[in-house]
Amino acid sequence: MKVAIIGAGLSGITAALELQNSARVTKIVVFEKKHHPGGLMNSASEGSYIWDFGSYTFDQNSSLVKAHPGLYTKVPVYRNVWVNNKLQKFPFDLSSLLKNRGVLFYLRFITEFAYSSISRVFETGNINASKWLINRITKLLLSEMKLENYIVKVQGGNTLIELSNTIVKEKLSYLFYSKNMLVRFLRVLKQHVLSSKSEAEFKTEYYPLNSGVSGIISHLISECNSRNIEIKYDVNIRSIDIQTNNDIQIVYSEDNEVKINNFDHIVSSINLNGFVDLVQPRLPETIQNSIKHLNYTNSIVVMIGLKDVCLSNKVEIIYSFEEKQKWRRLTAVRRAGRPTSVIVEFTFNNNEAYDEQVISSEIIKDIVEDIKLFNTEDIKIKKTILIKYTYPIYKKGYEKCIQEIVQFIDNRKITIIGRQGLFKYFDSDDVIASTKQRMKSFLKQ
Repeated sequence: MKVAIIGAGLSGITAALELQNSARVTKIVVFEKKHHPGGLMNSASEGSYIWDFGSYTFDQNSSLVKAHPGLYTKVPVYRNVWVNNKLQKFPFDLSSLLKNRGVLFYLRFITEFAYSSISRVFETGNINASKWLINRITKLLLSEMKLENYIVKVQGGNTLIELSNTIVKEKLSYLFYSKNMLVRFLRVLKQHVLSSKSEAEFKTEYYPLNSGVSGIISHLISECNSRNIEIKYDVNIRSIDIQTNNDIQIVYSEDNEVKINNFDHIVSSINLNGFVDLVQPRLPETIQNSIKHLNYTNSIVVMIGLKDVCLSNKVEIIYSFEEKQKWRRLTAVRRAGRPTSVIVEFTFNNNEAYDEQVISSEIIKDIVEDIKLFNTEDIKIKKTILIKYTYPIYKKGYEKCIQEIVQFIDNRKITIIGRQGLFKYFDSDDVIASTKQRMKSFLKQ
């Protein structure tokens, strides 16, 4: 069986390595549009500076850490939230919460909780009240409550407000997704009590200090090469033609030459919108309409290199809950003996347009004047990069669209994988586990 994999990100590479273990698969070709692998899991470097395109730290149970422990260094990771014009520990412990909040705060919380519960039953207003409640509790109480998945990892615009009930059920059911107001309140209270047990200022995690996350990808690519998996870079796929004999023909441009290859199966990790546009013959109108319902965010990543030389290793992550500020997450990586590398992310709907340099200037101004993390004169290097299709945007009804699309495509010798393909937020371990499971299911067919 000849298999083509579209996209050489973490999911595409994982799929290639997993399929290579099967005797049924005789040839694997990975097609990558860019000149380098990694997809969203990538880094940039200049001199002593290394910037990841995102915030990556790993715990000791991560499959990547277990597979390649020599790549990682134990580092203290500090997390803070910029809210109400000051830095506060994230997540709040109960004692900090009591010290920083007064009686009016708690009255406001109880009132809003009661209002949201009533609204939840009658579905009043323009947005689902349960989603509104999640947003309000997060901003007011700032307890972890597993909401980091939505505030930090699924960023941009009104993404949080647009979350559907399915997302809430999947990720937060144990917390407060219940029509019973008392049960929901007790679950929230329980989570705060549990969070108060953690008093440590930082958490020790694992991070590839010497290379950034691109070093992880390079290691995986070396493994692909040693196992004779072919990876084509700078390839522009023109069409994916499903033949009448059920063969799949890929027409692509490589080295200014149009080429055609036939395959028995396709595995795609690219965004669904782009993938469906390549498929011939055109998919049914119902599937086309479902595709139009899906949308992703783009991100402008501001990379800052400071002049200071660090004395120790440290990762500092700051989340912004202030609506007036465009950025949502800042990651500062301090490497002993090297200067500090800072990444700041601004995420927006991909049908919007922003000037990268203007956004960069506004973000740096916010950080210098408000947070005072560093001064303008401390900056040695400043770069920006636009990254497309960074996060799915979960609008109401998206689950049905995804189910229809994936089910239709899976029946045509095509398997969809990854964050962009399956339209789910995945961290690295989710990507690996989900991709392996999808490959095993496909091989059983």
